[in-house]
Amino acid sequence: MGKAPDNCITPQEAQTLFNQWAVTRGVDLKKDLGYTDTCEYTMSIEDLESYIAYIKSEAADQGITATGIRVYLGAYSEGKDPKSTIFMSPTVDGSIDAENVYSIQPYNRNEGGDPPKTYNP
Repeated sequence: MGKAPDNCITPQEAQTLFNQWAVTRGVDLKKDLGYTDTCEYTMSIEDLESYIAYIKSEAADQGITATGIRVYLGAYSEGKDPKSTIFMSPTVDGSIDAENVYSIQPYNRNEGGDPPKTYNP
């Protein structure tokens, strides 16, 4: 088995993070919205690898640096299923202050559970 990257956390740490979100944000969203909003999103490794390859290719074609990805929270409008979503935007590097690369398209086509799946290892 390979060594996990330094930024990986244990399943128990992930469960703690999820539970904290559920009790500090999830209950308020359900109360305010009147339904349980999406809080988890699924995408294939193949789709993620394809998006990363697209970023690298576009950055090379444009002669720019794009070596990071920022994940944003978003929400669909009332005209569509009004649930939460995420989208990813390329950045010039992986630092917290990195600038977004707006000349490369963000990624959003992912699936959120309905009802959402809890994280419970």
